[in-house]
Amino acid sequence: MIGRKKYENIHEMNKQGFNRLQISKKVRVDKRTVDRYLAMPLDDYLAIERKTIEGLAHYRDFILDIIRVCPQVRDTNLLYRLREAFPDFNYKRATFYRYVKRLREETGFVQKEFHRRRGIRNTPEPGFEGQVDFGQYKMPDMYGGVKRVYFFVMALSYSNMRYAYFNHEPFTTTTAIMAHEYAFRYFGGRPCQLCYDQDRVFVVNENLGDIILVKEFEEYVRKVGFSVYLCSAYDPSSKGRVEAIVGHIKHTFLDGRIYSGIDALNGQCLEWLDKGGNYTFDHHRNSTAKMLFEKEYPKLIKVKPCVAIEQKIFCVRKDNTQILYKKNKYAIPHEAQRTTDRVRIEEEDGILTLYDAITDKFLCKYNIPETEGNVLCLDESVSHVKTGVEQARRLLGNEDLAIRFMDTLAVTNKRYYPKQCSNLVVMLNYVSRQSMLEAMNHCFTVERHSIVELIAYLIYRHGKDSVRKFCYDTQLSYCKRRAEKIKEEYHGNPKD
Repeated sequence: MIGRKKYENIHEMNKQGFNRLQISKKVRVDKRTVDRYLAMPLDDYLAIERKTIEGLAHYRDFILDIIRVCPQVRDTNLLYRLREAFPDFNYKRATFYRYVKRLREETGFVQKEFHRRRGIRNTPEPGFEGQVDFGQYKMPDMYGGVKRVYFFVMALSYSNMRYAYFNHEPFTTTTAIMAHEYAFRYFGGRPCQLCYDQDRVFVVNENLGDIILVKEFEEYVRKVGFSVYLCSAYDPSSKGRVEAIVGHIKHTFLDGRIYSGIDALNGQCLEWLDKGGNYTFDHHRNSTAKMLFEKEYPKLIKVKPCVAIEQKIFCVRKDNTQILYKKNKYAIPHEAQRTTDRVRIEEEDGILTLYDAITDKFLCKYNIPETEGNVLCLDESVSHVKTGVEQARRLLGNEDLAIRFMDTLAVTNKRYYPKQCSNLVVMLNYVSRQSMLEAMNHCFTVERHSIVELIAYLIYRHGKDSVRKFCYDTQLSYCKRRAEKIKEEYHGNPKD
């Protein structure tokens, strides 16, 4: 469906005596579209427009939730997120853009206009060149904080086919080489030459043209066989394709997205690349990156893996209390024992740091002992009792409702208060803070202040699957019965 302005222009030009071919060229729509809208009365057009707006209004709250978090998010990003969340979403791109424009004007989240500099680009031969760059971005996380993520981007210069890999910390030479391996696997080969900045991850010194590469990277380049082209200092235009793609990833993929773990982010990025990121239209060549890649792929040079890509991830023992690393056992924090199946570790300067491998959540730190055969436990001063209370208050923030609920728990359930706080921390890994606050409000309404009542309300609102990961079977059975009673309290008994 075309916009109101185009509809009015078609009828106005028709009244002025323009034929349908002239109208088609002027308004930039197909001749058959011109015929269809010339035969359509204004009332019929308004009825279709009203029906379209009413249909898109079902997605209004979803769109506004993203725009409120990130007002500068691009409409292309919104469209992709909708198609990702609602597979049955089938509105046309232009119709959706007009709706979002109207929604932004109504709510005040209007985008700033920007003018893009355009020019003719020299395109290398297929399979000859690729460009590499890094980026970083601050994302809101599930707990109301901010997480900085770092990403590696490789783009093929002929087709503009791109690949991105995210990391939770700044790239080192080792992790950058791993990202190269992932990129070559994704493309199915490598180009003859790769273009880089003078980044210390790859380069020690330009040395007046006699480039000195970092030793590990130089060995990798020699094994794989591609040549390195180093950009001049302060000359980003020499690899403008990948520079533009870094910005494209920030504004089209990352804007408005909530961080839920580095593995999840990499999975979402691969899906975005396959469904939208590599389907951007190149107006200069009248084609998409995916279509041009079909010509470039046969020219790429096949690469055998040169680096064993390994991650230090350990399965937690069956009793869910410890991991075994270098002949020493390390205890898992109490509040994570029920939810953590795999642990990622980092070893640096004699310190062993443990993270949840799925959510990338920090667990604890240990000093690595000099001897073997030790069983290391957390210090009593940071026991799960104290940590659970502190973490629950931090995750729930400064909300008055949350503070009142925890103070009430401390008075009414003094003996079990620390344990209930630990349970709250576990629950907040799977339930949004907004849903938790809604459940707490229910507890005050019915004057039942307990974790069991919280779980029962969450079952009533979101179903039993929403709590299965942090609720024991016996507890779940009781909470389901209580959830049915809550439903009767709010909606009455259907038998009555």
